[in-house]
Amino acid sequence: MAHVEDLRKTVNGNGRLRWRARWQDPDGRERCKSFGRKREAAAFLKSVEEAQAKGTYVAPDKSKILFRDWVEQYRLLAPKRRMTTENRDNGYLERRILPRFGAMPIGDIRLIHVQAWTKSPRVSGFDRVGGELRTAHGRAAASIPV
Repeated sequence: MAHVEDLRKTVNGNGRLRWRARWQDPDGRERCKSFGRKREAAAFLKSVEEAQAKGTYVAPDKSKILFRDWVEQYRLLAPKRRMTTENRDNGYLERRILPRFGAMPIGDIRLIHVQAWTKSPRVSGFDRVGGELRTAHGRAAASIPV
């Protein structure tokens, strides 16, 4: 169960950090983060619990993985689909999505980034009125665990 604990006499290089938020990630690993104020620790813990409930939680160490590396893991673990579907989705990823997001750590990508990218005046050759953009947006959003 997630909780906030009081750390007396714990000093960090940036100053005194008194409160520690502790929680378990979905893999069962215990995590913690320290804060100067109890209210900050409680707010952080609440956001972690909400993300876990929504299924959008990304562990801090995994948030540093580049999107292109995450996509490779996703491709290996994704359920098998028809070959035509697989080819179409891989084409969207390779031609459209990875050039934009491939070098970004997944912890830095937000839905707002994907939405802004799809609404930009020229999105690298997409048929903006057709279904191609919607499909690519769906593939990008499905690949991003946040």
